[in-house]
Amino acid sequence: MFRSINSKFYAIVGVLVFIISIGYAILAYFLSGQSQSAIRTQKAVFLEREIRSLHDLFYEIRFWERAVLVQEHPEADKYFGAVMEQMRNRLRALQGKPLSISVQGKLKQVLRDLDQYEEDFNKIIQSKTEQRLHRTRMDTNYRSLVSFVLRSNKTDLLKPLFNFTHFLIGYRIDRRESEHQALKLVIDSLENRIIKAELLDDRVTGYLKSFKDLLDKDYALEREISSINERFDLISGRLMGLLGDTSKESERLLEKEFREIEQSRGELNRFFLITSAISIVTLLLILMLISKKII
Repeated sequence: MFRSINSKFYAIVGVLVFIISIGYAILAYFLSGQSQSAIRTQKAVFLEREIRSLHDLFYEIRFWERAVLVQEHPEADKYFGAVMEQMRNRLRALQGKPLSISVQGKLKQVLRDLDQYEEDFNKIIQSKTEQRLHRTRMDTNYRSLVSFVLRSNKTDLLKPLFNFTHFLIGYRIDRRESEHQALKLVIDSLENRIIKAELLDDRVTGYLKSFKDLLDKDYALEREISSINERFDLISGRLMGLLGDTSKESERLLEKEFREIEQSRGELNRFFLITSAISIVTLLLILMLISKKII
């Protein structure tokens, strides 16, 4: 009898220990699942915020780009370079994160376009600097010609000089091919009048030739800047579109991740409740067995 009771007792104790172990294992699995869900949520939120911040950073880059072009801020180029480097570093850091293939491809394209964007921007700045130098020299030659004509006291040169000034102002307002050719014709007309007045010397010839050469260089630079600007605007628009699409896609992925995490949590909760109920029922059955067979 005692052997029978002892064997039943130890068997019940073993079952209880097994149930308790299963309960702890289930609880550990549940807590681990909750922890993994929290980690996934944090990663998804972090990536979404980082990608969205790239969009905001590019807006900041465009702001400093305009400031550099119009020379409104003395340190605009410094801030432009700093923000550009910050965005490039963030892009490289994001490429090492576990992102979808689509997002990874878009970020690589953004990095390539960003390099082209900076290269074209530097070309525009360099060309505009060179253009400003040419225009300064043009202004110097123009003032020298005006001073020469006024000192000559030749009234028949005043009208060609007036035409020269008028067409120069028109060219500065709108540097089209028509204004460029018209200004060259006016310069030739002024030169012919100076020749007829027998006032042409080496100094005046130098002024006229230098002005014509600088005018041609200025027009060539204007066409080059216009061409770079077209490509620059195209790249800027493409970058804005890519960053906007990437940001929207990251938001969709974040929403999808939230739905999957919520579904996973629901399944964990149901599994925990079911296994807990089974454990309680099993424990009650064991207590009934103890009550009937042993006590």
